This record gives sequence, C-alpha cells and structure tokens, in this order.
Amino acid sequence: MAAVVLPLIICCLGTAVQAEDGAPLYLRNQSPFLQIFGLPGPQGGILTPPGKLRASMNFALANHADRATLPDESLVLDGESYFLDTVLRYGLSDRWEIGVDLPYVAHSSGKFDNLIEGWHDLFSLSNSQRDGPSNTLEFDYQRQGSTVSRLDEAGGGIGDVRLSSAYRLRTGADDGPALALRGMVKLPTGNENKLRGSGATDIALSLEATSRRSLAGRPLGLFAQGGALRLGDGQILADQQKTTVPFGAFGLRWQWTENIDLRAQAAIQGSYYRSDLDALGGTTSNLTLGGGIVLRGLGVKLDIAIIEDLISDATPDFGMYLSVRRLAKGSQP
Repeated sequence: MAAVVLPLIICCLGTAVQAEDGAPLYLRNQSPFLQIFGLPGPQGGILTPPGKLRASMNFALANHADRATLPDESLVLDGESYFLDTVLRYGLSDRWEIGVDLPYVAHSSGKFDNLIEGWHDLFSLSNSQRDGPSNTLEFDYQRQGSTVSRLDEAGGGIGDVRLSSAYRLRTGADDGPALALRGMVKLPTGNENKLRGSGATDIALSLEATSRRSLAGRPLGLFAQGGALRLGDGQILADQQKTTVPFGAFGLRWQWTENIDLRAQAAIQGSYYRSDLDALGGTTSNLTLGGGIVLRGLGVKLDIAIIEDLISDATPDFGMYLSVRRLAKGSQP
C-alpha cells in the first residue's frame, strides 16, 4: 500500500507545470530480462521551466507469452509485470533540468491472458505463443541444459532508481525543433534475484528533439530520440551481457479537441545479450497507440495507451500504459 500512496502524495505536492506539445509517453522496454537495465524513456527536447517541478505517476502492465527452444538454449516467458514510476523533473535554469525516477516493480502470474487472447483474435493478431497454461508465472532461461536464471515466485519491491539531467541545446522558439541532450544514471537499488534490477550501474546519453506543427488546423507535436546505453557489470546472464545498446524512438501527438489528444509512437533498441534466441538476444521494437484527456475538474492530464510488439523479438507480447500528470491552472493540454 505504501508503494502506491507515496507516489500519489509526491505527485499531488509537486508544483504543477503546463504539459508541452509533442511530449512523448514515457515508456521503457518491459521484457522481464531487459527491463532491469537503465534504458531511458523518451522525453523530447523541451525542458521543465526554471524553478518549476514536473511530477507524474506512470503505471505500465506488461503481459509476457513467449517460448523458444534451440539446441543449446531455451526460454520461457509467461506471466505479467507491473511498473509504477514516480517521475520528478525540476528546472534548475533556462538550460538545465535535473530529475529522479522512483520505480516500483512487481512480477505476477497475472489475470489478463484470456482477455489478451480475445483482443488478438479480434484484430487477427497471432496467439501462437499462448498455447500453454493461462495466468502462470515462469521466467526461465536455460543454456546447455542448466538453468541460468529463473523466477516463478510472485512479488514486488523497489526497482533501480534513475537519476537524470538535461541540457537545452535549442529552445525551438523559431521554426526549428527544440533540442536537448539528456543523461541518465541507473543505480543498483533493486533486487536482481527478483528481476527488479540488474545489480549494476548503467549510464545513458541521448539527443532528443520536439517540433511543433499543425494538422487540419489543430496542433501537432513531433518528437524523436536517439542515444546509447552503457551497461554496467550486471548480475543477470552476466557472461552474455553486451556492453553498449543503441536505442531510439519517434512519434507524434495530435490535439484532436481542446481536451483530447491522440498519440502514436514507436521505439527500437539493439540487443542486450549474446543469444541466438530472438526473444532474448534480438533487437526490440514496439508500437504504442493511445491518447490523453484533460480532466479540468480534477486539474490533471490522463494518458492511456496500448503497446504491441511489431515483430516477434525481445519485447512483451502486450502492454498497457497509464500516466497521470497534474496541470497548471489555466494551462492547455
């Protein structure tokens, strides 16, 4: 209960700021053996105004269903993961921003397998990996007949805390995009044996851009992100872990009405492990579709989205995202 109440309190106490056009959905890779690393979610090129605190609470659900066997390797991913992040960003000056992400991570057998199978059937998506038992928890990787990593006990706790900073390169006040250089350090505060962290410090650096346009007479925000993640000496599949992972994302936000916007974004990353299994050593990609609504009576902005893997790779089979951000009085969505 404290893990839910504390982020709510922090979010409500934070000084509200206006949401910016093109601000991305703050999403990371949520595959069980990859979410332990310090991949930063996209944030765009616009920084928090000086002296202001931006606070949001982001919840994500990832449903896993993947089984693969090769002569020397086998992998079973069956279960659900839940992520609750309190994200704080503070504007130090016109050019500098600092921040912290406080994560809570839980893994469970889940309850949504049957619902997701129906969703896939409705849209003619594949359920080929969902022929095993429903609503079980088994994250198991074996190599050469021996178990390398296994989690089959549900539980939750603090994840790896992430510290961030950003430097504004361009304001975007003219016809060009807003540009920011962003850095993030992930600290080993989570329990790696429970897949809540990697047991190491990771460092990420990215260049991010946000551009304001219009479509059908309504505001259109575009964003792009590109960078590299330097992995520390983690404790999970340590001898197979790679050193550097490139990553990128891009997307758009279209203001459909005064209080409703529509969003689409895609993300891709290089491989994290040396493995012939696509679900572990392959590149990752996903597509996110959703939207946001301003609840002016409550003074908050609510974003909700659905996440699907684009190809069969190291990405959860299905995910949902929910974010709540407090709005400044009189601000636009």
